[in-house]
Amino acid sequence: MANLGLDWWPAEAKRPVLRLVAGLALAPVLIGALTAPLAFVVAGMTLPDGAMVTQAATNVALTALSAFVVFSATFGLLAVLGLWLARRRTALAFALAGIAGGVLFALASSLVFGVGLTLAQPLILGGMGAASLLIVRWIAGVRELPAAA
Repeated sequence: MANLGLDWWPAEAKRPVLRLVAGLALAPVLIGALTAPLAFVVAGMTLPDGAMVTQAATNVALTALSAFVVFSATFGLLAVLGLWLARRRTALAFALAGIAGGVLFALASSLVFGVGLTLAQPLILGGMGAASLLIVRWIAGVRELPAAA
């Protein structure tokens, strides 16, 4: 922990590590909240009745929430720790780490569940991984250093 330090945050930041933990905990909830309406719209366009639409949208939302809780506790946490150790704090660094984490999460999920991997899975999970880490960065209050004058 000595290598981590608190220089990632502005000096006036209150409880930065607690904010980081909150970011890791809340990012999956926010992503789940964003995917539920999208799933509802897609299901509504493809399924014949309201009960099937509701069931399909609920399944997608719960799957996304549970998957991103696992992502946040594993690949997301590792990506954040790597960024913290490397002192990377830009939004681009978080997005790229999220993409890498999401792609690796897709590969690991495919192996664990014995399901074939399609191109869509790493693309979608990479994008959602980027969104997840950008949410973590925002909630945690990580900011770029001001430019030296």
